[in-house]
Amino acid sequence: MQREIGRIAARTRSVASALAFAVIVTAHLACSGDTSATDGGSGAGGQDGGGSATDARPKIALTPADTLFELTSGDSLRVIVTDVAGACGYTMRSEVKASARGLVLTIVGSRIVPATYTVNPGGKPVVQAFFTASDSSCRPLFTFNPFAKDGSTIVIRSIASDRIEGSYALDFGGGTMLSGDFQATNCSPLSRQNPTCVK
Repeated sequence: MQREIGRIAARTRSVASALAFAVIVTAHLACSGDTSATDGGSGAGGQDGGGSATDARPKIALTPADTLFELTSGDSLRVIVTDVAGACGYTMRSEVKASARGLVLTIVGSRIVPATYTVNPGGKPVVQAFFTASDSSCRPLFTFNPFAKDGSTIVIRSIASDRIEGSYALDFGGGTMLSGDFQATNCSPLSRQNPTCVK
């Protein structure tokens, strides 16, 4: 359990220091790419780390505006689904948009081919998905980013050098689900050092 907490904390710190990677780096979603969210208002989906119901913490909900991807050496894929339109432009300018929401989908450890990938952080390949959100000053709203539960799925339908198409069905617990289709365009590299926060 401590190892799992440490792993999540380390990943969260990385995302918090570069929100551009986590929530603003994206391209065009498919017209059918509406993300539906169902929030039960409790548990991992609606609360952060055991906070009370009166805490002003965000629900896990997303209205996609853009999606992008980075595929490294054929065996490391990151897909970012965000509510920030034109997000790749922000990333290329080393900027991060305030009050952003996003999903980070990662598949690492084997050649990426069209297939259904099941979230399993201890498996091979490593498949993970987490939700991230920032406030009006680009500070993270979650102490620990909520990770999708094991058994959630990421589907890659097609892969090209400039576009990846697929879908996701993610269970965050507490009755909270995110699902949708995407068409992601290449926006490499996703990571930026010390991005500038823009309103």
